[in-house]
Amino acid sequence: MFHLVRMSKLSLFLILILFNTFARGFVVQSTSYDESHVKIVDSGFTEFKAHFRIGSDEEKNSLLFCLERYVDPYFEATIDYETELYDWLFVLLSSNESVTVKEHALDVLTWDSSREMHACEINTDGELDCGEE
Repeated sequence: MFHLVRMSKLSLFLILILFNTFARGFVVQSTSYDESHVKIVDSGFTEFKAHFRIGSDEEKNSLLFCLERYVDPYFEATIDYETELYDWLFVLLSSNESVTVKEHALDVLTWDSSREMHACEINTDGELDCGEE
């Protein structure tokens, strides 16, 4: 019994150390969208880009998150500018947008399996990294 209790305290101590170590480097960020974002996406590509261009990072991330409902087959929603959108998002990945905006753009791109973006990520410098082929 003594060893079991001792191991449990040691395990708890190690878990607390690991949590403290990793938690310092992570920032939890939530993104959501509402009906206004859906209307923007539904209004067409030109309107979407206009709102995106003038939006804050938070607004841009909400618009990108909203797009997932149109490119995720689960929702069965579609947009008529998907090809233009994917091409624009790919260009966005090499722009001067923030890392979080680029990460959300990459998330949208990964829904299209034909583009083979699943192995890619945005590094801390904001650069697209798809590993070495």
